[in-house]
Amino acid sequence: MKTKNLMRQKQKHDRLILLFILSLALLLRLISLNQSFWLDEAISAKVARFSLTQIFDFLSGDFNPPVYYLFISFWQNLFRVSEISLRMPSVIFALLTIIITFKIGQTWLNSHAKLAALMLATSPLHIYYSQEARAYALTALLFTALVWLFLISLKNKKYWWWFSLICLLSVFSHYQIWLALPVFPLVLFWGSKEKRSPEKKWLYLGLSFLPILITLIFYWPILSSQLSVGNQINSSWKQVIGTLTIKNIGLIAVKFVIGRINLNNQFLYFATGFLLVFFYWGLAILGTIKSLAKQNWQFFLPTIFFLPLFLGIIISLRVPLLSYFRFLFLLPFFYLLITRGILVIKNNRLKKIIFCLIIIINLTCSFVYLTKDRFQRENWRLAVSLLKRTAPDVPVFIHPKINSAFNYYNRQQLTIVAPEDFGYHQKINLISYGLPIFDPEDKIRERLTASGFKIVWGDSFNQVGIEKWQKK
Repeated sequence: MKTKNLMRQKQKHDRLILLFILSLALLLRLISLNQSFWLDEAISAKVARFSLTQIFDFLSGDFNPPVYYLFISFWQNLFRVSEISLRMPSVIFALLTIIITFKIGQTWLNSHAKLAALMLATSPLHIYYSQEARAYALTALLFTALVWLFLISLKNKKYWWWFSLICLLSVFSHYQIWLALPVFPLVLFWGSKEKRSPEKKWLYLGLSFLPILITLIFYWPILSSQLSVGNQINSSWKQVIGTLTIKNIGLIAVKFVIGRINLNNQFLYFATGFLLVFFYWGLAILGTIKSLAKQNWQFFLPTIFFLPLFLGIIISLRVPLLSYFRFLFLLPFFYLLITRGILVIKNNRLKKIIFCLIIIINLTCSFVYLTKDRFQRENWRLAVSLLKRTAPDVPVFIHPKINSAFNYYNRQQLTIVAPEDFGYHQKINLISYGLPIFDPEDKIRERLTASGFKIVWGDSFNQVGIEKWQKK
């Protein structure tokens, strides 16, 4: 009876701690939630209003799978599309991810699971993408749930059905998840050496992947079209997506720690980033060494984290996908490894100091992002509002491939002009956003100059450049 009471008290204590962590996480994610949509979020807002047929027609020319688009299409039927309403699902996905990270941590870290959960709750990178109306927070939730269900399924076969369902949703929420699928058979193989993996588990795992293969048969025409579109993009666009460079590898290491912020002083930024990477990733590597030394399933944790990163680097030799935010689904396991690394340290006081230091760094970087406009999203709302207020009758040129955010805030009030009609106007407002990618030879400005225009004013609104051109 005494043991049961102690267990109940411990469970109650854990629930209270988790509730505090979730409350803090929610508070941090609600601050500055009403930022302007940036380009990709405006695309989400547009697709949310599509019918089912229109969504799948749209996918043929896009680079993303359907699950997130289908979800927000359902969501917008419940709530009108706005910056806050369309981002709230990502906030909810983030909170659920923290809960599941806590659950996984209880398996590997026992009572120290709360440390990993609190780190994730305050993570500047996780906060940023918890506020984005894109698939990243959903993918992180699904993959974290997938790992949790895999652990449960190894003990109870009835959960393989849930594992199979979440696996299907995961791989069609973001293509990057395909990099993580080899983790599960590899871990099962290693587990077999310890005689903890009966042959039936191989059968269950194989059957769990079967719905993905069946779905791919029907989805292949869309995927084939997306691959064809991807092969036609220019080199500038490939660099944005994430080619294999030392810089992109370094950005994964740095951004996992500090999120989207940076410093104007490049030397200071490099020095600070190097120290923080050494600190955080050093603890993660220490946790990896400790996990691999264990004669149990704890080798699963470093495999989950490092194998997709390694495969991403290899595949990026041919296919550009090495952008740090595409690996957001690995962030919970990064903090689980860091927590294990902290636990390796024998001095309890030093453990507490290191943990507190990580939380302080996380909160500081998060605070900078949440309170400084320049680290937030492209401010299309302000840019378009300025044009409506100061030049409502002046036509605007914006490249048609990146006009979704402009159209969302314009609501057909400002007139769009095509390059062949430049000569019919005395003034033109040029949206320079995206031109280095879609007009690398600067033909638009050349055409304006040839039509007798000169630039008289220019400004930028968090990367949304506006130039006012006027005939001489």
